[in-house]
Amino acid sequence: MLKFALCATTAMAALIASPALAQDGAPNVYAGVQAGYHHLDEIDFNEVGFAATTDIDSPAYGGFAGVTLPTEGNMVLGIEGNFLLGSDAIDQEYGMSGIIGMRVGANSRVYARGGYQWVDLDVEKIADEAADDLGLSGGERALFVEAVEAGVDGEDVGDGFLLGLGADFGIGDAAFVRANIDTVEFDTVKVTGGVGLRF
Repeated sequence: MLKFALCATTAMAALIASPALAQDGAPNVYAGVQAGYHHLDEIDFNEVGFAATTDIDSPAYGGFAGVTLPTEGNMVLGIEGNFLLGSDAIDQEYGMSGIIGMRVGANSRVYARGGYQWVDLDVEKIADEAADDLGLSGGERALFVEAVEAGVDGEDVGDGFLLGLGADFGIGDAAFVRANIDTVEFDTVKVTGGVGLRF
């Protein structure tokens, strides 16, 4: 996957630099808010003799902002950043991606993206949920949670290459609604929807 992401990034850079794509006009800046759900992993305790599993996932909400470059025809090229807060296993996540796609009609577009994403985990909450799933209480629970936190040893930020697909659907001249599905290293699935404005 790393090789694919590097190839895609190189291809996008070459396209952006190509004089054939240059067109008079200013870059298009946009920003918006989004919310969704990010499923990261599942801990299967059956593998160590306990009949329990714990999902590591979280609702997430935040914003995005980006810029698309002037291009000829219907091609879309751009760069976008995102920032999301979580309410369960994720404290926050953030990243940057390059976008390549195609305009559809006057104000809509479909696109693919590739970039890099950082995910800051709430290790204490993950440990608490795992303890609940295992039915632990009292001293056993406290020892389990402490052992999980010690095992992580402060390394609670995961990161990796992000790939995704999305679409923005225009509403009037400036507003749009969007839907995205992304993955980090093909290990996670994140689905988001949002609304935005072009400036």
